[in-house]
Amino acid sequence: MSKRYRPQLRWTTYAGQRRQMWAGYDSAGHVIGWYLDEETAWHAMGIVGHCACGATYTAQQWAELELVGVVDRLFQQRNCTCGSTISRETTERDNLTC
Repeated sequence: MSKRYRPQLRWTTYAGQRRQMWAGYDSAGHVIGWYLDEETAWHAMGIVGHCACGATYTAQQWAELELVGVVDRLFQQRNCTCGSTISRETTERDNLTC
């Protein structure tokens, strides 16, 4: 498995103004784009879920985690490999059978 880089809040020039934006990275550590929010940077990097322990999950890896619950069909909760419960918004493609 390739090394994963976390999005970082960095200074850049956007629309002629100096501002802070989120940098998204590829597996080699190169910047692939600049984003206005952290969640968009995660998705651009192919990451659909992440845990405070540092684990990151692609869509396929997320689907393989144990589904432990669904909140109002808006959020799904799954167990991280560290034992924590993490959640993310559901999408139309998600299989939410508990």
